Amino acid sequence: MEKRIVLGLLTVAAFFIAQKGGKLFLMIDGYTALPYIQKVVWVRGVWYMLFPLLLLGLFHGFSKMGTEAGVATRARQGIGIGLLGALPMLFGAAALAGFRIRLDPGSIFTGCVLAAVAEELLYRGFLFGQLFRHSRLGFFPAGLMGALIFGAGHLYQSQDPSTMAGIFLITMMGGLWFSWLYVEWGTTSGFP
Repeated sequence: MEKRIVLGLLTVAAFFIAQKGGKLFLMIDGYTALPYIQKVVWVRGVWYMLFPLLLLGLFHGFSKMGTEAGVATRARQGIGIGLLGALPMLFGAAALAGFRIRLDPGSIFTGCVLAAVAEELLYRGFLFGQLFRHSRLGFFPAGLMGALIFGAGHLYQSQDPSTMAGIFLITMMGGLWFSWLYVEWGTTSGFP
């Protein structure tokens, strides 16, 4: 079988393992007694970040791991632009709450910083990046695969079918747009 097909199949299988791998922590004594924030850090830190990085190192060599994940260059600039772009949302949410907000550093870290970094690493840096660059699947098939899963992964946010449809469409389109940004940011330059 051709190397690019094998890498594509391994990438998809590893992606699903990473998504569901957090359930393995339930077998560890004491894990269920941990505070919620610590559980989130373990699941997202290990399965959404460390596991894909380890696989990228195994696939392409550990010296290329950061490049393969799309974080080797311009990471600080990207984080700064992301924070700047999120400011209107922050101010809008604060205005809706009448500027009566309680800041919880643990929740901000797990819900905003870790969630965003972990999802981008797993969905764009790993799944999309490997399928697009090395499996040569093409932008739309690789991007749509991740975007559909990304959209479906946010359906827990509602029980109302029309709201669920809106959530799915918005997050799916967001996932496709993030894949486009990943390519346009230059993380794929120099790849076949």
